[in-house]
Amino acid sequence: MRAAAVTGVIVLTAWPATCACPPTTTPPNVTTAQYNIDRTGANTSETCFTAASWTAPSIQTQFTTVPSGSTSNSPVYGQPLYVYGVSISGGTHNIVIIVTLDDYVYAYDADSYTPTLYWSVALINSSSSCDCGGTSSGQTIPSPATSVPRAGILPTPVINTGASPRTVTLVGGCQITSTLADQWYLHSLNLATGADLITPVQISASVSAADNPAGFSGSGSSETLPFGPNFQLQRPALLQVATGGSSSEIYVGFGVASVGELVTSNFYHGWLIGFAAGSTSANFEFASTPIGASGNSSSPACTNSSGTVQTDPHNLCGRGGGIWQSGKGFTVYTTSSGTKRVFACTGNGGFQSSLNWGSSCLAFATTATGGPPTDSFTPYSATTLNYYDQDMGTSGTLLFTDPSSGTTYMVTFDKTGEGYVLNPANLGGYNSGDTGAVGEFAGSTTNGGTCDGGGGSSHCDWVAHQVYWSDGTNNYLFLWPWAEDIDWCYWSSSSTNFVCAPSATKTSDVFPVGFPGGSMTITSNGTSQTSAILWASFLPKTAVSYTDPGTDYTSYRGYLIAYQLQTAPAPGTSFSLEPLWLSSNTITQTWTGSPFAMPTVVNGRVYLPTYDSGVLVLATF
Repeated sequence: MRAAAVTGVIVLTAWPATCACPPTTTPPNVTTAQYNIDRTGANTSETCFTAASWTAPSIQTQFTTVPSGSTSNSPVYGQPLYVYGVSISGGTHNIVIIVTLDDYVYAYDADSYTPTLYWSVALINSSSSCDCGGTSSGQTIPSPATSVPRAGILPTPVINTGASPRTVTLVGGCQITSTLADQWYLHSLNLATGADLITPVQISASVSAADNPAGFSGSGSSETLPFGPNFQLQRPALLQVATGGSSSEIYVGFGVASVGELVTSNFYHGWLIGFAAGSTSANFEFASTPIGASGNSSSPACTNSSGTVQTDPHNLCGRGGGIWQSGKGFTVYTTSSGTKRVFACTGNGGFQSSLNWGSSCLAFATTATGGPPTDSFTPYSATTLNYYDQDMGTSGTLLFTDPSSGTTYMVTFDKTGEGYVLNPANLGGYNSGDTGAVGEFAGSTTNGGTCDGGGGSSHCDWVAHQVYWSDGTNNYLFLWPWAEDIDWCYWSSSSTNFVCAPSATKTSDVFPVGFPGGSMTITSNGTSQTSAILWASFLPKTAVSYTDPGTDYTSYRGYLIAYQLQTAPAPGTSFSLEPLWLSSNTITQTWTGSPFAMPTVVNGRVYLPTYDSGVLVLATF
């Protein structure tokens, strides 16, 4: 690893006289994806941007991400993170942390409109060969992939502001082709300098296996399934969870490395790997599909609930079950006994109760060293969902507390748009009629566009991101599925379920949105509905047909939109979000959008990750 020089440091000491809303002196930190480990996607401490006193933002500056030897910005998929009051460069400043697909990390001044780079770190050496862990292996960094982002630093890192020194933890990948990586390294960086605090950890793991799972080694009763970095992509945002005193655990998830691997490789699995913060070796290792079908290793097969053997590629036993969650982070729930549970959801893959965990949501105790999971939920239709590529792997989980009862619930979705309300203390298992779920609801209520997935089944209900907001009395969930309109879901305490209504708001030139739907966030000043704004970045409706994964959807223009949350509708009735602003109506500059990338809105600014323009900073002052 090498540190890049700091250039052009200019610090603003006063805000312009036209400042409509001076930033607060103690803004909230944004240290993890979706703002918090409940993954609500809401910043409820925003005082500058309010719907009641709306002023359209404009691009004030651009944080470039051009790697050494290049003239182009590196793509940014991870959510920009924000920390205020950092002792850095001889002063105290608010900073933004940015990661890129070319294995660079940047620390910019969050407030200066003359871009002020305090430090940058490259996880590749000056000859552009792979150097993630400090030792060059001579592997060149390829040109960008199209259907699947190339390896590098793809998801959102995590910041620990309670550590001394403060830390930024992330995973960087080194490649041998445009879609595969031959090694992944865990880094812990000093927030103030970018220096490594520990020797970068090359990620490896292995679990006990049986009956010839994909990629196994050994034989008989001593089979082992090793982590195969060439077939895995690190997609979910990292999680750091306190485990007592100053101790904490870092959780890293992996899904499949490319769309093609989904049906052509026998070697990928879902992996969840944990590290004690500051440690150089894993202390938690879990693979989602470690059990094959004895005597049939070339084409292992699972059975469905009726005992019928499943032979399609999405349901093969001992294979699949990737953990990717559209880049979302894992959630954490503390039980009444004080035990902390970490939740992760898996995609297409063989499912057999207590053996393989494809298309499931899983719970793990932070005190565990690996699988099997402590608890799980699997839709009774899992094998059908897998067959049509409509699995549970995209939306991750979201936790919320019902203000009327004080009870905490979990919500997740499959790719048909079906929503599941779960009890995080007892997920519900695998039961006919999904009787273990607290509630089940149609999360996607309209089909405003045309898209298609495997097996002739529509993917238009794909929910990549869901966001939650409460006015202190009522709970609301917002979804913006691919090729559809926004859905506003109202929580019914009496039925312990959500009821969703479609938005009547459309703009024909860009809506319904393209793949993978809107990447949303909500801001408000506490529970004030007149202050609440729903933000979303998205690609236009022309972006990508799912049946052609080779389409370069990253060539499409990106958009940013803001909506006012009006008075809540009655459950199940139609409503109209009030559009406050669409970027293309007032901003002439264009940018290429990064699918799945969520903007960070904090302290009167929008930090918008892009594919070709680094991070754009929008504000009204």
